[in-house]
Amino acid sequence: MRCLAIMTLVALLSICRVASPIEGIPVRGHAQAVSSADIQAAVSAVRAENPPARTAYIREIRVVDSHNIYLITTSAIHGSESRFEAKRTKGHWHYTNTYIGPP
Repeated sequence: MRCLAIMTLVALLSICRVASPIEGIPVRGHAQAVSSADIQAAVSAVRAENPPARTAYIREIRVVDSHNIYLITTSAIHGSESRFEAKRTKGHWHYTNTYIGPP
């Protein structure tokens, strides 16, 4: 029984683990679904294809799955949260959308 409880706890912690930071930015979500190179490529694609993202302070990288990564920013002026989305298509990462809303 105790072994089952420990195994369950380990499984839950591995699902929610935080990967090593990329450029000092914490990585959350399903980080095991992509490599560090994938995350870096997604960040580079968003910054290259979306001018507001070039200077935005990214406070979190959220890996949704192996094909979707969100870069989360917070506006110091408005206090709103922006989510820049990157999607992998045919092996390459591309900026797709920006959502702005309350934090």
